[in-house]
Amino acid sequence: MHWRAETRLPEIVSEILDHVCTSETPIRQQYATLAALARTCTQFHGPAVDVLWRTQQTIVPLIMCLPSDAYTVNKVRKNNTVLALTRNLHPEDFIRVHHYAYRIKALGRTTFAGYKDISKTPALSGHVLPILLARNPIPGPLLHNLSYAFIKDDQAHGYAVLPRLILSPALEALDVLVGTEGEVALTAWSNLRLLFEERSVDLKRVAVYMRPARLGPGLLQTPGQPTPPATGNIWQPEFAQALLSFQNMTSLDIGEIYWNPTTASFLSTLKSLQVLRVSVSLEPGTDEKDALTDAASLITTQPHFPALTRLMLLTPSLQSPICRLVLTSLKSNTLLHSLSVYETSSSTVELQTFLEETFTPNPDTTPHATGAPFHNLHHLHIERNPALGPGPKTAFPLLLDSHPFILGPYTLTPLHPLTSLRSLTLSPARTVLMDNTTLHDLSRAFPHLEALHLQEPTTESAPTITLLGLLHLLSGCPRLSALTLRLDARETPPFLDCKGFRAHTHPIALNFQSSPMANASQLAQFLILYIPALEKLEYVEDDEVVADWYDHSWMKVKMQIAPLIGGVSSGNTAAEQPIVEEAD
Repeated sequence: MHWRAETRLPEIVSEILDHVCTSETPIRQQYATLAALARTCTQFHGPAVDVLWRTQQTIVPLIMCLPSDAYTVNKVRKNNTVLALTRNLHPEDFIRVHHYAYRIKALGRTTFAGYKDISKTPALSGHVLPILLARNPIPGPLLHNLSYAFIKDDQAHGYAVLPRLILSPALEALDVLVGTEGEVALTAWSNLRLLFEERSVDLKRVAVYMRPARLGPGLLQTPGQPTPPATGNIWQPEFAQALLSFQNMTSLDIGEIYWNPTTASFLSTLKSLQVLRVSVSLEPGTDEKDALTDAASLITTQPHFPALTRLMLLTPSLQSPICRLVLTSLKSNTLLHSLSVYETSSSTVELQTFLEETFTPNPDTTPHATGAPFHNLHHLHIERNPALGPGPKTAFPLLLDSHPFILGPYTLTPLHPLTSLRSLTLSPARTVLMDNTTLHDLSRAFPHLEALHLQEPTTESAPTITLLGLLHLLSGCPRLSALTLRLDARETPPFLDCKGFRAHTHPIALNFQSSPMANASQLAQFLILYIPALEKLEYVEDDEVVADWYDHSWMKVKMQIAPLIGGVSSGNTAAEQPIVEEAD
């Protein structure tokens, strides 16, 4: 082999493996290809096996590296199997286990694309993990290179066998699922705190999720059903104590935990926090005045989140006093680049009122402010979604929500000082009161805008924004790459009105939702001439079938512009398109 190729061999192998492990490739195909590469030659064996073992949903595959006579897999009930040990374990039985254990970097729940394609692994008999822990010939954790783990509170309950097997000093990220039993969670966090101290764990990212209470046949509460009793927050003080030592923590997700004095006190100690997802919803029965007083005393007396760059705030209402208090304390934060506010109840609070109170400078409270509040904000996401936050969830929240944000001519005016804004998402929104002038003003206020998403429920009301307003927006925002907007596309503007506009040459994906249109051929010509870099077009077709419907359909537009773009898709449904939050 040529010496130059040999020196670049690790880099070449890495590039090949990256090409194999893409989100578009089904997980089964990825695993088959990686296994084949591992058998190809010694240069591929190590890197391919590392990727194969890097992420595991359970510890079962590692246990199955024991000698075949040491365990058995028995079928129970329909398609369920259980792994049980058949004899005691000896040091030599762990040779293959340790050979692969150090390669595991992530264990537990994963968002890896296509992971659900993997067949179910056997459940473990109750004696397996205790014997594995007791007979491990190497002291300490079995997975000493593990950097991410997902565990349930009942796995850390009792003798905490699984956490003792996997938690190591290399651990940086931990996700914990808390059930409905407060006593179990209390013991779990006590055990985890002891393990953190014993293993010298230094966590950088923590997320806590709540297991929803089972109501009837489903997991979600439906209208008319009684609300289950609150489980109490008796475990939260122990949770806070367990995490107090992690002063270098940079990311915390407690968006499914009720707000209480323990939460506020704990958050005030995290000076290195950069990413925070938190709920300000109070547990049923909590005195709101007392909670507000406690929060105010902490937030006003101590500097909060000096390093925060991204905040996701879940609130029962945009007018929640604690929500407003938290946002007020962050107005002068110059590092905050991303703000997401999720209203978890179907209220009728006007969006404009919230925007004015949040983004308009107040000389009385900030007399020495050098700029507008949140003046370095790049991403703003405001959403009304009852499916988020702590407590029982509402089934089919988007279908039940009848209160979208009403966007009028001046609703977004309080945001105009945010000249650094890169992306803006409002959902669900009603844009029938907006017009072309509103879009023109928007484009002048946000010249750096890259993504604008006004998610609108399907409605029979005709929008007042036209294709001419779209040209104003594209002209003022030359780097716009993603747009979700409902407009009136029934008439294409004449050439004379379009003469002063240049074509939008930046690659862009358009979602016109349920926009009405009339002449498909003229609309296709308009898109080709003025948006030649169109990469994706989404729409919701009108279900009403009329004479010559094809000439008035988005389907014909798709066929006309198909050679120009990479792909066109149709929702073909009255449901809203899913929201994908921007990434920093």
